Amino acid sequence: DIVTLQEIAEALQIPMTVLLENVGKSSASLYPLGKPPITEEQRERFYCYSIMSHSKATLQKSLLLMGNTSATCYMNIDSEENVQRYESLFAGQVRRSNSFIRLFLTNVIHEDDQHVIEIPLRLGEHQCTIAFVVSLSIGGWYPIAGSFLLSKLPIRDLQWVWDILAFSKEDLKAFKYQNAYFAVHNYSIRMLELRRPF
Repeated sequence: DIVTLQEIAEALQIPMTVLLENVGKSSASLYPLGKPPITEEQRERFYCYSIMSHSKATLQKSLLLMGNTSATCYMNIDSEENVQRYESLFAGQVRRSNSFIRLFLTNVIHEDDQHVIEIPLRLGEHQCTIAFVVSLSIGGWYPIAGSFLLSKLPIRDLQWVWDILAFSKEDLKAFKYQNAYFAVHNYSIRMLELRRPF
């Protein structure tokens, strides 16, 4: 079951997705989190912050490992230092264009649980950016959409994260006017905000 898989992955110090990806394959391709062998594509590490939730809004942290064509996201990690403990695991494809990167990620346990994440190509001077995410969940959960803050480094000023990601009065006005939600309705202003030190 999923709990046993999690315990095995923790004991081996590997991502749980590796256990699922290697069914019927040699165990030689198993690797520790963030340290793939040379034959695997190199992946960038991003710390993701969001305040979306199906219940009361809470700050959630995730870890995204993104390569040229594939990505893995460890959703709702305990902390930036303890990424082996996470709530759910998503993996999938990366599509790139001249202006954005789009991720199509699927829960490795429930294939109907999906995330689509769109990331602008440009990062701020502090190596972070706002991304748009749509979550199509399973069971009684309804679809939700919102913003991710992606950062190359862990962010310690969590109030700053709340301020950046909070749904503002301007967002609400834009939603009413356009009858649609845009995670970054004024990208240039948001990028200037991201230049604040943290």
